[in-house]
Amino acid sequence: MREVIRDPAKTFRCPRCGTPVTYKGRGRRPVWCSARCRVEASIERRGNEIVGVKPEVMKIVSPTTRLSDWEKERRREIERNLDRGAVVEMVASRLELLMDVLARVEERGLNAPSGDRQILSDAMIRTARTVSPETVDQATASPRSSNKRDVSEWVTLLEELTMQFATGLLYNRDLPTLDEPMRNLVEHYLQRVDSSKH
Repeated sequence: MREVIRDPAKTFRCPRCGTPVTYKGRGRRPVWCSARCRVEASIERRGNEIVGVKPEVMKIVSPTTRLSDWEKERRREIERNLDRGAVVEMVASRLELLMDVLARVEERGLNAPSGDRQILSDAMIRTARTVSPETVDQATASPRSSNKRDVSEWVTLLEELTMQFATGLLYNRDLPTLDEPMRNLVEHYLQRVDSSKH
């Protein structure tokens, strides 16, 4: 018996003709690329039995039965090839990964002495100054006598809110709290836009 392990990350090919087998995401994963190949394989097996030729039996192992072994091997391979520098580069170059790391630090806190936490805070402020100096300057500036924000501040805040929606930093459990304020914001904004057209 020949065992074929179907790697979930790769295209599986028909054992009869070698054509890629498509899976539509429902039910059992097909073994054959078409009904024709399935029927011809069945006829061939029956014919072989009649003439006394022992058919080759192929066992298709689904990913779920072998996934843990396959996954363990993939993890070992990744760990061998991924050094600290590669991980740092990956996180630094992909905004969503960086946001996930920051969200995890914010969520769990940092179990470290206060000196280490201060070092981390200083490093984050330095990075923020490099990335967006005007935002840090506004945040650290002395409070204004008036509560009125200028347009650039609102743009920055709205962009930050949009990014938190897009990256999942705002959890689903927090969305109901935002329902009413967001509804009011959109309603008043649309009223102003309509009134400015007339």
